[in-house]
Amino acid sequence: MGTRSNTRALQNFAWLTAALAGSIVAGIATYHIPILDSAEFEYIGRAIVHGTRLYSDVWDNKLPSVYLINALMQVAFGSAYAWHRAAEICVALGTLLLFAAVLHLEGVKKWAVGTFVLAAALFIVMVRSASELNLTEFYATFLIVLAIYFGLRNVPEWSGVALLCAATFWLPSILVVLPLAVRYKSKERIQFFAGLAAAALVYTGIAIWAFGVSNLAKLLQLIMLYEHRTFSGGDLTIPALLLRVYANVLLSGIGVLAFLLIGVLRRPTNTRETFAVLLVAVSAAGGFANLNLFPHYFVTMTMALTYAIFVFELPGFALGVRVLFSSLFALVVALKTFGALGEAYEETRMQVAHVWAVANAIRACTPAYAQIQIVGFEPGVYLAADRSSGRGYDFVTLLSVPSNTEAGAALHAAFNRSIAAAAAVVVTKPQYVEKEVRVTLDAMFANITAPALEPWRLYLKRDLAGNDACGSLAD
Repeated sequence: MGTRSNTRALQNFAWLTAALAGSIVAGIATYHIPILDSAEFEYIGRAIVHGTRLYSDVWDNKLPSVYLINALMQVAFGSAYAWHRAAEICVALGTLLLFAAVLHLEGVKKWAVGTFVLAAALFIVMVRSASELNLTEFYATFLIVLAIYFGLRNVPEWSGVALLCAATFWLPSILVVLPLAVRYKSKERIQFFAGLAAAALVYTGIAIWAFGVSNLAKLLQLIMLYEHRTFSGGDLTIPALLLRVYANVLLSGIGVLAFLLIGVLRRPTNTRETFAVLLVAVSAAGGFANLNLFPHYFVTMTMALTYAIFVFELPGFALGVRVLFSSLFALVVALKTFGALGEAYEETRMQVAHVWAVANAIRACTPAYAQIQIVGFEPGVYLAADRSSGRGYDFVTLLSVPSNTEAGAALHAAFNRSIAAAAAVVVTKPQYVEKEVRVTLDAMFANITAPALEPWRLYLKRDLAGNDACGSLAD
């Protein structure tokens, strides 16, 4: 008995070590300066540290939590973004350790194997979205796992607090209230909702005090505009949307649909299995809540599916079912990996190279206090160039909102003013260069784009483009 116990302990230690070490190595190996959404969060966090007021002078369509986390990293590490990645890796490791504790408390003997499966899916296999760990869904998933852990430790009020905090990073997290509420008994359920309500009141009160009702109303309007843009098609063509559905949903959803089918064919026999089925269902619904269907929308679903694989049992078939689901899960990961890694890594490499090339040109050609403007969406340029945007709202894809509405007209007008006031303009998405913007660029700017930057365009104010250093960039 002692020998078998020691062997199992060594196996668990080996699997857990592989999960943690693999995640650390992957996080370090895929490090680069923040780009896309991660850069937007970092940019706003940096602006907050420099005294800019959130939702008044700078804003985006997210609740404050993710910007405040990035502001803390800016205070702690400044522009040393390698240390930001180290902090993000710590969050990833915390998620894995909490997940291991959850499986262990659930009585899963192969809890360490389950932890490795989650690590492989989320962190070791670094497809396009996972190469950026500074995303709201990763923070939310950490807090959702923490909420489950608190529930298993019989502190339901803190489970409610953790879940509310998760929703402040990723709104669909609130759907997890259903499986958690179903799992609790009546007294625990009251404590859970009391913690949830108390956290919501405190968070709302602090937000109103810090940002004001009018600015929070502006945030709500932006969220609604973005969702309207999403459900009205946004920038996606039908073929592009179908491709995204295939790549990010159908492959990921194979395991979810199969698992839910099992749940329908045989009713769960205990609260743990009921919780597993509901957790998978609501996390999948959260991923579909926004029709953009980006891969990081399914981070929580991946955690839920991994949990379900290792806790759901069929009498007499427990081992076989787990092997089936584990194999299916591994197949999904393999398909996503081989289908996405080559293209994704090349795309990321080119994106980062463009960011640095443009940033270096801007630093050489513009004064330190200069404002610049991106036409498209690549806030990484602001970070790498150490320059700021000329307008408060920089999520430029929202310019697809029609300008014949009051909110849309205000967004377009502010954007056009920022173009005219900018020292440099970087065009990453030509479809957003409207007629008025084109007239401004032709009249006030010189195109100094180097061939290596294609298809991006770099425009510099004519009085700045005359010096030798900047003129040579187009050669």
